[in-house]
Amino acid sequence: MLRRQTAADYEQWLARNPDARPWIRTSTWQVPLHWFVLVSDEERCYDPGEGEAPGTPPVLRYRTPMVQARRRVARGLKTLRDALDEAPLIEGLVDVGRWLEEFHPRSLVELDYGGLVHALPADELDEDHSAADVAEGIEALRNGDGEGAGEAYARLVERWRAVRDLQFAN
Repeated sequence: MLRRQTAADYEQWLARNPDARPWIRTSTWQVPLHWFVLVSDEERCYDPGEGEAPGTPPVLRYRTPMVQARRRVARGLKTLRDALDEAPLIEGLVDVGRWLEEFHPRSLVELDYGGLVHALPADELDEDHSAADVAEGIEALRNGDGEGAGEAYARLVERWRAVRDLQFAN
């Protein structure tokens, strides 16, 4: 009952606010690969938690200036469109690029693993450099190195397949 009322309230609000845009994008059991195009491995911040304050949760996130995220999307799209006919990564980048246009150029983009940090072992989080893999794959495509791009993509797919499979574990 509560779920239906909430959905009805949201629909009414959306009808009154047709230009409303989501400020936060979420994904369950994964970080969509195209989101990693927005950030760089150098912007990665991993804190395993449990430091000075007991009970401190782990954190894995990236933060980047909006102008840099937009630039990375534009460069990534050009490379992908030049190298591939069609790909879900291209569609995802077009979508996220349009979403970024809604924000002030001086704002920041944050990619946060959120609750996934509680589902993954600390060593896997520490070794997760998905943004670097995405950047490496795009750079390989830009240089005509299909094999190198395939290797980077294979690392990403394997890492995130293992994460998505956790949703079916009991």
